[in-house]
Amino acid sequence: MVRSSYETYLYPGPVEVSVPFPPHLTYPSTEHAGTPTPPGARGATRIETDLAGQPDVQAEMMLLLGRIYRELGVYDRARPLLERSLDLRQTRFGPEDVQAASVMAELGRLWLDMGRPEDAEQLQRETLTLRRQLLGPNHPDVGKTLRDLAMVLTSRGTYDEAETLQREALALNQREFDPEHAEVASDLEGLQSILRARGQSEAAVVAARQVLVIRQKVLGPDHLEAATAMNNLAILHRERWELAEAERLYREVLAFDLRRLGEVHPYTATVSNNLAFVLRDRGQYDDAERLFRSALDIDHRLYGREHPNVATVLNNLAGVLSAKGDYDESERRSREALAMFRRVYGDDSWRIGMVQGAIAGVLSARRDPGAEALYREASAGLEKSLTPANPTLEPVLIGLGHHLTVRGAADQAEPLLRRALRTRLSRLGENHPRTAEAQVRLGACLAALGQWDEALTLLTAGHARLRDEPHFRSESREAERVLSTFPSAAR
Repeated sequence: MVRSSYETYLYPGPVEVSVPFPPHLTYPSTEHAGTPTPPGARGATRIETDLAGQPDVQAEMMLLLGRIYRELGVYDRARPLLERSLDLRQTRFGPEDVQAASVMAELGRLWLDMGRPEDAEQLQRETLTLRRQLLGPNHPDVGKTLRDLAMVLTSRGTYDEAETLQREALALNQREFDPEHAEVASDLEGLQSILRARGQSEAAVVAARQVLVIRQKVLGPDHLEAATAMNNLAILHRERWELAEAERLYREVLAFDLRRLGEVHPYTATVSNNLAFVLRDRGQYDDAERLFRSALDIDHRLYGREHPNVATVLNNLAGVLSAKGDYDESERRSREALAMFRRVYGDDSWRIGMVQGAIAGVLSARRDPGAEALYREASAGLEKSLTPANPTLEPVLIGLGHHLTVRGAADQAEPLLRRALRTRLSRLGENHPRTAEAQVRLGACLAALGQWDEALTLLTAGHARLRDEPHFRSESREAERVLSTFPSAAR
């Protein structure tokens, strides 16, 4: 089971992953919680030398060490171990080997974590075919591979097939196990991830609550996996803008982590980061900044200066600094994150466009003429790596649209802002503040174009929703300002 989201990480399944979602971090798998950091390259060398002549043991140890490195985000060490493990298994037993399938599954998870979903999909499909052939269609390992493949497809926006496969896995495990078995809970967790990606938040909450009930009943309320399920439920409440409930759940998880795991632990960093987003959304910027800095300090102590989690929290911290008007540090932190993401994932990752969009927002706030070019570069990168309706695109479309409107190019802004509003309405509904944000930006654009009637409707609705939301104070004020400029005949 995976704790989802460093609210800027991905949403996993038993990895949240699922698709790129803006700001969350994933909890590492609890399967190896408490496992000490593995030895460096020396450990891999010793497996080769000390276990020479024992290829089966070598392959198993390399699989174990490679899995741990993957879960720690040390991908450059995980990859050679897993590839060597697979080579050993296939050399000794041929391509149709059950243990080789286990290594293939782990390699598929690595490719997904590294931002290579095409490779991940291919490998998971091969694993599924192999396991069905060797183990039969109803074996629990087939269910695990269905879940892994569903996660990959979710990350690629292939939601229909992803949900079909995940429900197949759930049905398989419900036939094989009792209703409160760990595999059933993991399948429900995977299903909640897909439903979340599809914008079906009510159904996702139902699935998440089922996971929490199972974990608490079977393992007890004071168990790591129960806390993990609570964290994942809190993410959904935050996305539904049920901030009081999200904060309550996060604080309960944070208290558990501090009590049971200590301050310097990946889970403590994760929930600190996630709680910071709720506080930011409630307009409590100082408290949010403090928690982001705490999460960053923990990650530095755990992983050093260079790690995907470090880059994620750097960019999250940059966001709240920008909201406070501290543009200098905000830009510096985002540029640190951008450089780190490039080194870890390469230039084609969606993370690059996400951070470029954040930097462009700071440049736009400063009236820097370089903002438009960076917004367009971010948009092009995200369009290339994500599906058209992916929510990670929305802030860039809205940011660029607003920037163009302010600079007198409202005709260019209109299609971008209409697209963003359309996806937010579909995903979040009419009453969500982020939908209202898009309404205000589009309304201001249409007012600049003289389309008074539609602009009035959008600005009035957006302002009514945002006027009591501290985090959207600037959008609320913009709605008031633009409405005050309307010709009397248009009011």
